[in-house]
Amino acid sequence: MATAAEKRRPFHVDALVPAPLFASTHAITIDAPPEWVWPWIAQMGAGRAGWYSWDVIDNGGTPSATSSLPAFQTLVSGDVMPAIPGANDAFVVAAIDPPRDLVLTVPDGRGGNAVAWEHVLDPLPGGRTRLIVRGRASTHWLDLARAKPPAGRRRIFIERAYAVLGMLPRPLLIGFATLGHRIMEARHLRGIQRRCVPAAAHDVHHELWRKALLMCGIVSSVLYAVMIWAIRYDGYNPLSQVPSELTAIGAPTRALWAQLGWIYTGLVAAFGFGLWRSAGRQRSVRILGGLVLAYASLGLLWPFAAMHQREVLAAGGGTFSDTLHVALGGVTVLLMFLAIGVGAMAFGKRFRLYSIGTVVVLLTFGVLTFIEAPRLQVNLPTPWIGLFERINISVFLLWVVVLAALLWRTGTSPGDPTSPANFRSRFPRAKRGTSPVGGAS
Repeated sequence: MATAAEKRRPFHVDALVPAPLFASTHAITIDAPPEWVWPWIAQMGAGRAGWYSWDVIDNGGTPSATSSLPAFQTLVSGDVMPAIPGANDAFVVAAIDPPRDLVLTVPDGRGGNAVAWEHVLDPLPGGRTRLIVRGRASTHWLDLARAKPPAGRRRIFIERAYAVLGMLPRPLLIGFATLGHRIMEARHLRGIQRRCVPAAAHDVHHELWRKALLMCGIVSSVLYAVMIWAIRYDGYNPLSQVPSELTAIGAPTRALWAQLGWIYTGLVAAFGFGLWRSAGRQRSVRILGGLVLAYASLGLLWPFAAMHQREVLAAGGGTFSDTLHVALGGVTVLLMFLAIGVGAMAFGKRFRLYSIGTVVVLLTFGVLTFIEAPRLQVNLPTPWIGLFERINISVFLLWVVVLAALLWRTGTSPGDPTSPANFRSRFPRAKRGTSPVGGAS
């Protein structure tokens, strides 16, 4: 059973049905965090995932789902989660705060609510959840219970039970309704609990892989930063020579750079997959993952697109490899800008401003590099081209690190359609009490 503190704790449904005919509060502890419990809450409803209770009673005999159903994961205020098969007016989603709170109501036809039902998910230490459910029914619920079904539709079991209850004297009605609700809701809560625990074990594995893939983005940036700033050969000046000269045909560092380049390509590809796995329902993050994978795929071509050293180019010794080098460089820069642009749109205002700043720096030092580039082709002094290009590369590497850290923390884009803003705009947050750590009730 719910604790005394949970029964006294204020919930949003208290204001939706202020003078209930009867009310109940039940709770259960689930060995999974709220983020893994929430999908089972979001997909509830007849004709959806069911109610995870006695299906023959409240779901027309259709078995409740035993897996997450992506088609039913997006909810907004005003949506209907059918209380019974064929219903199109209740339960109405009154407010939603994923993955913490869901408020459902049954309108009474008079501008109020006949029933209000709330699921609250409180996080507990150890990656667990305390799921607290409160239901309140007004006297107008009796009118709905006694009403005849629409023409052509037969009552299901639970509707017949409600109709019988509606004919009882009030003390008996409240007693039987409370008992029946207790039995159904206990099954409902345990049904959610049973489904979440296997899902949690699977999702722990998924989350570990997702974070490992995102970490590859950070490691790839650190590796490439070391490559462009630390690798050099005798006579090489990182301020006046570009990183491509470290991989130039005949350069002493070409073999080392090629070996590290393969590692970098693999890490960036892994990061792209990590973005894809972090996307959830966010198409923009999935596109971003695809752009990063495309960027990584260019690493398969770079070994065949090495430039010649300055002296060779100045003597007219350039080949198709040099042309391909320039072309790949252009495609690489294009993918970088596209990735930053999509990332800027996918996330919140602060990351968007940061991305804009990144683009400004890239354009500034890109222009400075472009101005000095023709001098490289004819082996004239280029005193700052190496610094300009390294700044550009480093700024992009840092952007990748920030992106990976953001997704590591949030799991998906803050622009997710399940944003809690919808809920908070409807109700002030109730004061949260101390959550118990007990077992199922």
